[in-house]
Amino acid sequence: MQKINDFIMSNVSFEIIVEKHNCIVVRLLNSGKRIHTTLFGSRYISISQGVLQIDRINPSDLEYESLGQDIPEDSFLNIEMFFEFKNIQDGDRIELKLQNIGEVTIIRNCNEWYIYDYCEKSQLEDKINSVIEHFEAIEEKFGITLQNFSVVIKGEKEIDLFCEVLSLSEKAPYYSFAIEVGIYDKMNKIICSDSIRKEKSDFMGFEVFSYDSIYLPKPITEIGRIVFYPTKI
Repeated sequence: MQKINDFIMSNVSFEIIVEKHNCIVVRLLNSGKRIHTTLFGSRYISISQGVLQIDRINPSDLEYESLGQDIPEDSFLNIEMFFEFKNIQDGDRIELKLQNIGEVTIIRNCNEWYIYDYCEKSQLEDKINSVIEHFEAIEEKFGITLQNFSVVIKGEKEIDLFCEVLSLSEKAPYYSFAIEVGIYDKMNKIICSDSIRKEKSDFMGFEVFSYDSIYLPKPITEIGRIVFYPTKI
């Protein structure tokens, strides 16, 4: 396994600088452009006590998805994370969910911390893009096609979605329509939906539909598929 000190993700490197009772201090070193982040949703997994949520963080803004802290270019930020653990043991893990950076899980082994798993923000967005579906046969009945879907991760449970809507002929679309979006979890249960309406007379043949700030009841890592489809209005 790779030592945490030898790891870098999105121009950010990591270091555990303090281990003490109920507290871990992580240093984030930013070698790239200024970045804004939070640790909302991060947690400690103890082999003796199970999953432990963060009790508090210093700086406190890092605890909230809507706040967070800037890390300037070529600078660092020390983060104190407090948990209700009895002691730190080999085999314990910390899941760091870093907004605008990615997710990294570290594990303690022989009194040192190693990278257990990680996924950069761009990789998370690629994973979500890979589960987007649409139905060309239904789209053709409306005289439109949907293409160039994309997702932007805004937070642990917040995303923006985009797609292009294009007429297939000068006479299309044939009806006023809405483009519906259904978001499913990995158990194939619908957890969220959204829609954008468009009158036939207002559609000029091409438009980018933007579904901003979709808040999910589950973390984005639980998304199983996203379905786009047209309906009549």
